[in-house]
Amino acid sequence: MPPPPVSLVPPDHLDPRIRILRCGSIVDTFALVTDRYLVIIDTMVSEDTMLAGIQLLADQGLLDRPLLVLNTHGDWDHVCGNGIFCREDAPYPAPVIGSEVATELMLSPDASTFLDALKAEHPGEFDTANIWPPTIRFREYLELDCGDLSLEFVPTPGHRPGHSALWIPELRLLFAGDAAESPLPFVEDPASIPVLRASFERMLDLDPDVVLYCHAPGRTDPGAIRENIAYFDELERRCRSFLAAGNRAPGHDDLATALDWPLEKAVSSAALSSSQQPEELFYQTAHQTAIRSMLAWLKGTATE
Repeated sequence: MPPPPVSLVPPDHLDPRIRILRCGSIVDTFALVTDRYLVIIDTMVSEDTMLAGIQLLADQGLLDRPLLVLNTHGDWDHVCGNGIFCREDAPYPAPVIGSEVATELMLSPDASTFLDALKAEHPGEFDTANIWPPTIRFREYLELDCGDLSLEFVPTPGHRPGHSALWIPELRLLFAGDAAESPLPFVEDPASIPVLRASFERMLDLDPDVVLYCHAPGRTDPGAIRENIAYFDELERRCRSFLAAGNRAPGHDDLATALDWPLEKAVSSAALSSSQQPEELFYQTAHQTAIRSMLAWLKGTATE
């Protein structure tokens, strides 16, 4: 299989300084043209795909200023193109900025094992997916002066530790990364439930006019964040009722049936159909994992 195709999505009603780079059906990443830098926000799934994205930007004459690369978090589909900017023989040398916590996760044995398995399962498609960590790392907050625009890293953990959204106050624009997505974000353990929900509120407190998501193609409004909040509110209500009735989480994986809350009922059909995943399996799994995590979190808080 060849690498996923990369295309430039017309920004339409967005500020003309914004570019959307779509990597097949996997992820949207972004470029921002500022007075001082061409800012690359996340680097897709491989060096091949990021090179294709850079070529599209070059075709628009946008490589006339220094590059600055930002990682919202360390998931493979957001950082595996870092190498074209920061490996020793990088064709487009540039600083890569990310949080210390996200960097630790990128360099973990689990991340390496996952990437090896991905390459083995999809030969040819992700052959140049490699882990090159950020060259500039920050602890929690960071603000960048890009001349006409400023960029603020906003801590939004929950989907992953060390996740940051990016806020441009001059445009009232938020790059949400994976802190919110459509139809629902992935949360992998009980401890992440309250953390992610706090991140939703933190993003809405910024009162953005425009929100760009890595996994909500076509959405440019804060509505997906509100939908994610509503999903977790209803998830908590159903799980509390389930436990109050004396039920226990079944040993099998079909928790959605136990709660009478299949994914098709939990999220809108429009949100489900707009998903970039080629099948619903990923979000079915995310839904089941969210239910299991919420049940475990509620049982844990009840015993504290």
